[in-house]
Amino acid sequence: FRTVLVEGWPHVFVVAIKSIGPGEELLADYGDHYWQQFEGHLVEYNRAAQYVREEKILARRLLRERQLSSLEDLIRTKIGSQTPVLTREEVVQLIMGSAEGEIQPAPPAPPGKELGGEDGCFVDILG
Repeated sequence: FRTVLVEGWPHVFVVAIKSIGPGEELLADYGDHYWQQFEGHLVEYNRAAQYVREEKILARRLLRERQLSSLEDLIRTKIGSQTPVLTREEVVQLIMGSAEGEIQPAPPAPPGKELGGEDGCFVDILG
């Protein structure tokens, strides 16, 4: 191996004693030092990748939290109440589905908010 600077950047070249014909394979021993450095870089890369994964998870959680807060505000505005009809957990369950992947039925409506109630927000499509 020879290290040659090309435009200021080190490049490694394999130098052969005899001609290498088409289709011939080259086996090269990089030595222990190369693999020790490679493992060090691999550890750094894995740390950085783990950090990126954790940041993405955190970003998704924050986005979901903002979306749920906005949904709660919308529910409060539409119903005109300071208490949401559904709890945050119920909204998440309705949006995301249960652990088995099935969407759970909505809980019963609170008194005065039944289907076809006087507020006109709900329409009974089955009745």
